[in-house]
Amino acid sequence: MALKKFMEDNIRLIGINRALEAEIAKLKDRVIKAEAYEAEALLLAKAAEEKASKVVDDFRASDEFREEKASFALDAYDKRKHAVREEIASKYPELDLSFLDIFLDDLP
Repeated sequence: MALKKFMEDNIRLIGINRALEAEIAKLKDRVIKAEAYEAEALLLAKAAEEKASKVVDDFRASDEFREEKASFALDAYDKRKHAVREEIASKYPELDLSFLDIFLDDLP
């Protein structure tokens, strides 16, 4: 009777062992696929990063970007010039600051 019980347990454990081995094989396959997907994703991310970097470099080399920078610099200069003019005018209201409105093109 003990031998019969031992045989039944052994058969049951062998079945469990086979099921676990099959599950391990499936998991190993999933790991291999996941590693392949990860490698592919890294390559795609690197390619996208390189493409984005090239687009940024191309834009920085463009006339459009140079014009945008020049426009921004002029706007910043004008805003600061007006702020300084207002500050001077508030401290020295008797000063004639109209000469600041003359453009270089208007000079003789």
